[in-house]
Amino acid sequence: MTTKDLPTKKHIPEEIAQQALLYKLGEPVKIYKTQSPLVSIAFILGSLLITVAIFALAIFINSIATNFRIVYVVALAPLFVIIYAIRSLITGGLRAYLYTEGFLHARGKRYDVVRWEQIEHVWYKRGKHSYGSALTVTLCLYDGKTLKLDDTIGFVHALLYSIQEHVSKRQVPKKLADFQHKKVVTFGKINVEERGVNNGQELVPWDQIDKLDTTEDGLIVVIKHGRPLKWSPIKVQDTPDLLTLITLVDVIVKERNS
Repeated sequence: MTTKDLPTKKHIPEEIAQQALLYKLGEPVKIYKTQSPLVSIAFILGSLLITVAIFALAIFINSIATNFRIVYVVALAPLFVIIYAIRSLITGGLRAYLYTEGFLHARGKRYDVVRWEQIEHVWYKRGKHSYGSALTVTLCLYDGKTLKLDDTIGFVHALLYSIQEHVSKRQVPKKLADFQHKKVVTFGKINVEERGVNNGQELVPWDQIDKLDTTEDGLIVVIKHGRPLKWSPIKVQDTPDLLTLITLVDVIVKERNS
């Protein structure tokens, strides 16, 4: 992945600039890109040549020794190269253009354009696959449409952070106003209410809450005096607008302690 902070007009293709102008995305902030398909192809060809050389060396070694297992192991190398090749070619050329009022996700000539106020909910799920950790982001828009992004694009982690920041800035004032008018503010299974925060099974009063946090295994916890309290675990993947929830609780706790 490569990024450009504060890109100028010369960094942005004309067709992207036209889309940004059409949807009134404001000023460009950052560009996220995967590596060029040509770079991937060069890497793949080089890897195949190295694999052939290693395979030939393995055959030579085994012609001297009697152990053929090394040949079988090396024979699997081209399979991994082919898998990487397919993955690289699929993701090659993906870009995301971050603007002050939204973002544009591009694959070739196909564009997904989203303004911040169009986003109703941000969901994300972490997991594992054969390449390591996996991240899937789902954006639910007010018009009923959804946009899914996953880590086949290397910049999805950074893009998720930016999306959450912008959406949270818009959502928190509205959620805080609802809370101050004694309304229950709901985030999936978690409710923020006048008495405290509950998970549908138990309520933690405000005087027992310093902040909300997440664990490495994807659970939401209540923190008091630097330690998590015991409550029925709620998964991050079951909770929309997580950054909005955490920020809202922070604001309420600070107001109560001031």
